[in-house]
Amino acid sequence: MSTTRHLSYFKPHFKASKEFELSTPVVPAPHKFKRIAAPVSASPATGHISLGDSNKSTFAGIVPVHGIEESEKTEIIETPAAAGYYDEHLLTKPLPIKGQGTFGLQYVATGPFRLVVNSECHHSSGNEDVLVLEVGNDTACFRTRNNSDPANILKKVTLAKPDLGFEAGLKTRYWFSIDKGNKILRYGKGYQTTSLTLLEVNLGIEGSTPWAEWMNEVKFLAVAPSKDEDVVQFADDLDLWPFAVDEMSPVVVHNDKVTLEQLEDGSVTVVENLPPACQQLYANVTGKAIQLDEGDFEFSKAIHHSVTTEGCIGWNKLKAKAEASGHPFEAQYLRVTLGLNRGNSPGSPFVMEVWPPHHYSSVHSHSNAFAVIKVLHGTINSYYYADLDPTKEESQYYRQMEFHKDEVTWLSDRQLQTHQLRNETAETCVTIQCYQYGDHDHTHYEYFDYIEEGEDGHPSTVKAFAPTSDWGFSDFKKKVKEEWEKYQKEEREKV
Repeated sequence: MSTTRHLSYFKPHFKASKEFELSTPVVPAPHKFKRIAAPVSASPATGHISLGDSNKSTFAGIVPVHGIEESEKTEIIETPAAAGYYDEHLLTKPLPIKGQGTFGLQYVATGPFRLVVNSECHHSSGNEDVLVLEVGNDTACFRTRNNSDPANILKKVTLAKPDLGFEAGLKTRYWFSIDKGNKILRYGKGYQTTSLTLLEVNLGIEGSTPWAEWMNEVKFLAVAPSKDEDVVQFADDLDLWPFAVDEMSPVVVHNDKVTLEQLEDGSVTVVENLPPACQQLYANVTGKAIQLDEGDFEFSKAIHHSVTTEGCIGWNKLKAKAEASGHPFEAQYLRVTLGLNRGNSPGSPFVMEVWPPHHYSSVHSHSNAFAVIKVLHGTINSYYYADLDPTKEESQYYRQMEFHKDEVTWLSDRQLQTHQLRNETAETCVTIQCYQYGDHDHTHYEYFDYIEEGEDGHPSTVKAFAPTSDWGFSDFKKKVKEEWEKYQKEEREKV
């Protein structure tokens, strides 16, 4: 039987600022975590232990806190846990704001698990009021206690979609959003956006008022897998976001262009709402002078001619890329880089991409980097995916957007990160992409991962693409201009 240990009393000389080391759990279990040193405090009313500021800890990961070191200063008692209790493994870092935020967990689940949110950093034993997200085989639910009592399931679900359960054996991002302002709990998989919500409950509806008030106090998370050996797989994969999940539009406009109607329906966002990295990128590529055509040289027409005419340099490059990769001709596009790799982006920070009519990319992600994209000519369609999952079909995107000349879009490490671009028109599309790693990204993964479609019955796989250059911008422009002027001269001579 699972047990949880509590302090039966707290002696006066045991100060809140005292440092001590958490020991191996009393309950035998194969936990494989580092020990930590953390300031300790206790509630005079309950005697429960809570950990202090996690910034003072020597390890900010997951701690299987079943109790503290045996000592003469404390009397330890064991309390039987409730039936159906999942052993809780406490996370030391709380939400920055009580009752508000999103827990994102990259986790390889091999069985059902629960995320337990409490107002204090201690075990609930299945006997205390908490907020619980339970993710099962093909189901999910919210509970008010970490036990098996069906009476503790929150019944008034306002949204439920298919594919609720855990992804067996696959590393998947599961998120649990707490929104005290609107009294809403949400659960989803993939990027943290309301479009990917799988389960939602409104605690402000009639009959749930006590929970709507109590959720204002929650801030600590415990992960409770049904299989104890699963614990080791999520030690460094927790992401805390200080806001509830939202749905920020992919379309970015300058603040002097937004209307009251757009504020109401959320169809656009302004640059000031973007993450700081995207705000910086926006300033680089969205100026009025960032255009293809200049003076008498119609660069856009010259590019279209080059990539759609057999024997021209653009068409020849696309053909060579198709032959080298073994992928269809229509799956090729040109990457024309501007400037050198500064070490703060996957490849060159500025890339002009050329999309011939009916050409497309694979489904791909962006190294967890930030990006801003402006359409310089034509139209491009973007299909957004919850994750880079080779077991899913291309048709399983959650959102589709169409962007036209001079329109701007964005992506971040948390939202819109995985997409497929398609030119579905008869006119060549040209875009300018600008990339940058986030300030807290110390890995700088240099590749774009993409889904390689399987053939002849073979499964699709995830592969890595090094974002290389087909041409430098100045060289490309010079050659295309020479080619275009030669073509125009020949056409005039024919006339």
